[in-house]
Amino acid sequence: AGVAALLWTHFPQCTNNQIRNAMIQSSREPPSEPRNTAGWDKYYGWGIVNAGDAYELLKQGCEVAGGATDPPEGGELHDLALGGKDQKNVGCTTDAHCEQGNPCLGEFVCNAGTCEQVAGSAPVCDDGLKCTIDTCDPSKPYDVLTDLCVFTPKPCEDGNKCNGIRDCDEATGNCYEKESVVDCNDGNFCTTDTCNPSTGVCSNTAVTCNDNNACTLNDTCDPAVGCIFGQPQADCCGNAECEADETETTCPLDCGTSLTTSFDTSIANRVELGPMFDIATKAKNLTIAGFDLNCYVPGGIESKVFVYSLPGGNYGDNGNWHTKSRWDKVLETSISCNGFGTPTFVALAEGVAVPKNSKHSFFINIYTDSSATGYWFHKSMYPPSGKTARYSPLDEDSYLQIQTGSGNYCISGFCAMISPRRPAITIHYATINDSPTTSPTISSMPSTPVPTFTPTTKPTPLPTTLAPTPVPTATPTPAPTSTPTATPSTAPSESLAPTPFEPMQVTIASPPTNGAHIVPSYYFDVQGGTVDSILTNMKITTYASSQAITVFAKRGTGKQSEGTPCDWELVAETAVQSTGYWKTIYPNWTNGFKPVELFAGETISLHVTSTGRLLGKYSGSSSLKYNTAFMTTPSTHTLPGTKLFHGSYGKSGMFKNYPSYYSARTFMGALDFETVAPGSTMSPTSAPTAKFSPNQVESTGADTLTEATSQGIQFDIHADSSAIILRKLNMLVEAGSHFVEVWYRNGSYKGSSSGCAHHNNWCNQWTKAAGGDITSTGGLTSSPALSILVSPGQTIGLTVVFPKAGLVVGGGVGENSSDGVLTIVAGGAAVTDYYGNEVNSIHALNESESVTFKGVIDYDVANSFCASISAQNGVMSDVDDDEPDVTGDDITNPDGPDGDGDGAGGPMDGDGPMDGYGDGFDSLS
Repeated sequence: AGVAALLWTHFPQCTNNQIRNAMIQSSREPPSEPRNTAGWDKYYGWGIVNAGDAYELLKQGCEVAGGATDPPEGGELHDLALGGKDQKNVGCTTDAHCEQGNPCLGEFVCNAGTCEQVAGSAPVCDDGLKCTIDTCDPSKPYDVLTDLCVFTPKPCEDGNKCNGIRDCDEATGNCYEKESVVDCNDGNFCTTDTCNPSTGVCSNTAVTCNDNNACTLNDTCDPAVGCIFGQPQADCCGNAECEADETETTCPLDCGTSLTTSFDTSIANRVELGPMFDIATKAKNLTIAGFDLNCYVPGGIESKVFVYSLPGGNYGDNGNWHTKSRWDKVLETSISCNGFGTPTFVALAEGVAVPKNSKHSFFINIYTDSSATGYWFHKSMYPPSGKTARYSPLDEDSYLQIQTGSGNYCISGFCAMISPRRPAITIHYATINDSPTTSPTISSMPSTPVPTFTPTTKPTPLPTTLAPTPVPTATPTPAPTSTPTATPSTAPSESLAPTPFEPMQVTIASPPTNGAHIVPSYYFDVQGGTVDSILTNMKITTYASSQAITVFAKRGTGKQSEGTPCDWELVAETAVQSTGYWKTIYPNWTNGFKPVELFAGETISLHVTSTGRLLGKYSGSSSLKYNTAFMTTPSTHTLPGTKLFHGSYGKSGMFKNYPSYYSARTFMGALDFETVAPGSTMSPTSAPTAKFSPNQVESTGADTLTEATSQGIQFDIHADSSAIILRKLNMLVEAGSHFVEVWYRNGSYKGSSSGCAHHNNWCNQWTKAAGGDITSTGGLTSSPALSILVSPGQTIGLTVVFPKAGLVVGGGVGENSSDGVLTIVAGGAAVTDYYGNEVNSIHALNESESVTFKGVIDYDVANSFCASISAQNGVMSDVDDDEPDVTGDDITNPDGPDGDGDGAGGPMDGDGPMDGYGDGFDSLS
C-alpha cells in the first residue's frame, strides 16, 4: 500500500487499477530458498514489489501496464480487471493492445476484452512437399502473405562424403542412403588408405618400410603382407645377438637383461595404485624375471603387491581391463617400498614366459591391508608427445618393447582405469634361444627338470596285410522267369523320413562402443531379415548397482505407441537384483522371457525400462529414431538382413518417454534368437485390449455425524483386491464458487518417517493430482478430474484443500466404507490452515478431533496390467522445452566395450567407479 501511494503521488492521472497493474507487472520472483514455493506462499505472497521498475513502467503511460484510461460505457473501471493476483490480466480495450508486431502471427483485434486473430490474416506455409521444412520469416519483405514463407530442404547429409550420400524420399519424407559409404581399401598392404571427408575421394599412400634398425638392410614391402625387414647383419649392435666383442656397457641393446622406461623423477607426479601396460617381444623368447617399482608407502604401514599376467596383450581391449577371470595371478607377496627414485625390486619366482614376436599384458596392483583409500602407491607420468595413444612404443631394446599403458584407480583392481600413462618401471628378463643347449639361469628362479613322458601301453600295431573277403560258396538264387504281379507283403525297412529340424540359437549383439549415455529406459525397433525367427532372450547393459528391469514388446514400430501402454505386451520382468556398472548381463527374469515371433520382413518394437540406470549409445538427430538402422546382419549370417534401429529414451519407470524431438539413442546389449523350421506357422499374441471398469464407493458411515465446513480434509483410502484408478471425488460443498486442490501420498497421512510428519508437505512427500475452480449449488460437487493409481493392497493418503473453506465434512471418526474393492478409511483430519504446497500446516495431528469425508468416490478397476500402467501420472510424454544435457549423463568406458559375451561388461567386481581425481582421464564419472 505504501508503494502504491508513493507511485500515485508521481502519477496522479493514473487510476487505482493502473497503479496496481504497474506494481504487479514489475514485481520480481523471490529468492530461491526452501520457503519460496511455486505460486503464492505466506512469506512472499505472489512476488516482491519493485517500486523503481513500476515507476519506469508508468512513465511510458498509465495504460501501458494494462487497464483503460476511462471506464467502459455502463460500467466501472474495475470491471475490466479480474482482481487480486490476476489484476494485470485485464484483457484489451482497443485493437492497439492486440498488436503482435509479427506478420507471421497475423492480425488481431479486440473483441469484448479478448484479442482475437482475424481469419486469413496469417500466412499458411505449406508447399505440400515432405522433403522441405516449412517456416515463416517475419523479417522478409512481402507483397502477399505467402512471400513470408521459407521452404528449406530437409537436411539428410552429415557433411562427410566418405559416409556416402543421403537424400530425402519425396514419398515418405525419410532420409535414405542414395550412395553407399566410400570404400577406400585397395587390398594393398603397402598403402595407407584414407578418404577425404570434404570430397569423398580416396587416397592410397605408399607406406614407408623402415624399422629404424641400422642392422637390418633392404627393408621392402610385399602388397600381400606388408613390410618385410631385412635380416640383421653380423657384428652390428642392434642385431639381437650379444657378440664376442660386445658387452652390456658397449651394446646395452643386445647385451642387456633389463629395460627401464625413460622417466624424470622431477615430473613423474602422477599417482595410482599400480600400472597396467603391454610389452612386445621381438626375435627372441623371453622370460620376465621381475620388476623394479617406484612405489612409496608411509612408514610402518604393511602393504602387498599383486602381479597379474595376460598372454596375448591388449589389456585395454574387449573388456580385458575389468574382467578379472581372464588374468593369471603370478605373484602375491608383502612388500616394503623404498620410496620414489629408489627402485623396489619385485621378483617373479617362476618367471613369466613370453614367446618371441608376441604381446603380453601386466597389471601390478599395490595396496595396504589396513586402508587403501588414503594412499596412491605408484608413480607414473604422462607419455611424451606422439606416444599418448595406448600401445604406443615407449622404450625398447633389441628384445623387448614397453608400450604406453594406463593407471589403476580402483582399490579392488579391474574396475577403473586411466589413460594414458608411462609407468616408472624397470623390467628384468632373460633371453631364451629357440633350442637352448642349457636352461637359462635366473637367480630368483628355481631350476625345474624337463619332464619326460612314457606311455603306459603300446598301441596295437596295424596289420601289414589285409585278407580278401572270401568268395561265397552258396549257389546264387536263379533269376525269376516271369515278372511278379503281386504287391509286396511288407514295406521296406529303410526309413525315408527327412532329418528332423534342429533350431539354432543365434545372438545378435549391438556394435561395441567406448562411450555411452545413462538412460533409465529406451525404445527401439527390430526388423526381421529374410527368414522367420523367435526372440528368446536379451542381454542388457546396465549402470547401477541394483535395479529391477522390465521388457515390453509390440508388433510394428513403436514410434506412435511410446505413451500407450496397452499397445504393448509384457514379455519379461525382474525383481530388484544386483546388476553392476557397465555390465552386459542376462537379467534374472522372474518368470522367464516370453518368446516373441519375428517374421521375415516384419518389424517389432521393444521397450526396456528400469528402476535404476541402463546404458544406451548417443546417436544424434531425432530424425534417426525408428527410421535408420544402426546395424544390419550380413548375407552370410544365420539370420541375414536382420536390422536394429535407432530408438528413443525416457525416464525411470514404464512408458515415461521424452518428447519426440529429443535426440536418438542406440540399444546396447544383445538379442538371442532361435531359428524356425521352413514352412512352419507362427501366431503372434495380440496385445491386451481390456482396460477399465467404472465403479463408485460412498462414505455411508458419515451420515449421522455432525456436519461442519472446513478448509479441507485428510483421509486414507485402501485398494482391497484390485488395482484401481481414482477418477473423481464427489464432495458436499457449500453453494458458490470455490478453488480446490487434491493431493496424494503413498501410505497413510498419519505417522512419520525419517523425521518427516506425513500430514504436511515439508519434506515434499505429497503430489498434487489436480487443482482448479469449481461451482457448487450446495450438494454433491465433483472435484477436477483425477488419475491416481492405487495398487492392490496399497493405502494412500488424500488431502482435499479448500483455501477459503466451504467443504462439508462429518464430525467424528465414523466407520469404514467399502464396496469390497475400495475402502474409505474412517477418521480423517481437518486442514486447519493452508500455506500453498504445505498441504496441512498444523504441527501435530489431534486424532481426538477427527472428521470424516462425506461424499462419493468415482474410480475405475484396472482390468489389465497395461491399464494400471496407463493410469500412472507422468506416463505420457513430458512437455519440457529442452532436452537434458547430454554431457551431464555421458560416460566413457575408456578402454573398450565388453564384447566378450560373458555378461561381465563393466567394473569387474561391482564396486563402481572411483571417479573424481580431476586429471581429465577418469574412466567413469
